[in-house]
Amino acid sequence: MASWAVVVPSCRPESLAGFLDAWTPYLSGCAELFVVHDAEPWTGIPDDPAFPRRTDAIRSWGFVRARRSGAERVLSLDDDVRPVEGVDLLAEYDRAFDEGAPCSPHLSVGALTGTGLEMRGFPLGSRPRCPVAFQVGGWLGVPDLDARTQLAAPEARVVDHARAVLPVPRGVLTTVCAMNLAVRADRLVWLWQLPLLDGARYLRWHDIWAGILAKRCADAAGEAVLVNGRALVYHSRASDPTLNAAREASGYPVNERIWDGLPPAGQLRNTVPRGTYGALTDEFARLVREFGDGDYADHLLRARDSWLRWIGGPVGALVVARNEEETSWLAEVPTSWTVSVVQKGRDLPNVGREASSYLWWIEREIADGEVDPSEVYAFVQARPWDHGFTWPGLASMIDVRGFVPFDRNVMVCQGDGQPHHGGLPLDRLFVEWQIGTAPPERYAFHGGAQFAVDGATLLRHSAERYAELRRVVETHPVGPWVMERFWAYLWP
Repeated sequence: MASWAVVVPSCRPESLAGFLDAWTPYLSGCAELFVVHDAEPWTGIPDDPAFPRRTDAIRSWGFVRARRSGAERVLSLDDDVRPVEGVDLLAEYDRAFDEGAPCSPHLSVGALTGTGLEMRGFPLGSRPRCPVAFQVGGWLGVPDLDARTQLAAPEARVVDHARAVLPVPRGVLTTVCAMNLAVRADRLVWLWQLPLLDGARYLRWHDIWAGILAKRCADAAGEAVLVNGRALVYHSRASDPTLNAAREASGYPVNERIWDGLPPAGQLRNTVPRGTYGALTDEFARLVREFGDGDYADHLLRARDSWLRWIGGPVGALVVARNEEETSWLAEVPTSWTVSVVQKGRDLPNVGREASSYLWWIEREIADGEVDPSEVYAFVQARPWDHGFTWPGLASMIDVRGFVPFDRNVMVCQGDGQPHHGGLPLDRLFVEWQIGTAPPERYAFHGGAQFAVDGATLLRHSAERYAELRRVVETHPVGPWVMERFWAYLWP
């Protein structure tokens, strides 16, 4: 069984006491519980717009604590949900995580049969199982309704939830409620509960909109999202529909536009510089601004940058090419990153600038079998701030696929290096160094050569290939400047 953390926010002592009485016997010994007390004096909770108070969106602080605990999977619950007799909640979630699921644009009717098999006609190319990013669990009792529906059907109750584990097709929206939600810890960054403004603006939309962004991120990453009707809880409390109607009113126009207004998943791969989540929140802020709410858009982006700093990045390596630069800033690198400093004059001669340092590190790690296909590897100079590096940019590299530069500014030059560095024999060396078979018409590159790349992409070439490339970079008079323009083409 994977290691679990459970996050529950609460501002109601009586409800929390009932929650603990009901869940502690089940969770004891199999999960670490993080209760986020949403009440004065908010002990241990940062006074930060990323974690709004007097709302269950403060559960994002619990996500940070769960991420730091080292748990592999995180379960988000509300304090008014209770166990369902006969349902082993964590086991049901574990089973679905472990089995994986298709990440396909097609509806899996086979998932409704309970056989685990796809039915006749389901495309063979859509059947391979992909990693599961997160799962939305089911519930009995009080349904999670918007205020308009709640007022129209005040006595509605869920008495029998479909016991199916259904992959949500890629490109299809599903609503996501945080009161019973299981997520891989390395995907928590996608499920930030969006902030409020003035204490209440867009209250009751934070988890819904967080789920929309997370679903689009999962689609872009090629990972599955499940509705798990076997992972059931009992929801015991209905909130005030009249009060909810007032709270929800401002959000309906925005909610109608979000899914279709965001860029398609296919356009989000290798987005710079903040990764898929940063790009989506930028676009979401743009949509809100179009509705005339620039204040909230600005607040959202400031809080988003803080969230990315708190949640940290993926487990990976930060490779720093150093000569004599001051590097005290390395003490601030999140602990989820392993820092490797490649020191000129110690590890290798002071030739080839940052390019030879990067290639030396890659060559050695691949030769030693240390490159993990699932991890992320970031390469920066010892003064990274000069070339587009930011802390939020580092944290957002969780969803890297392929080559992703830190710097958002794309530079373009000709085959002779003009207009930035005339005299570079780019077209000739592109072929001689076997970067590709035919030079591009123009070279798009990012000044400073700072980027992240996933391990699977690094492993497309052998250690010997990187060693040979390092040799030509170090021995050619303009090798480092040529390589600065070739990085994006090395891993097509």
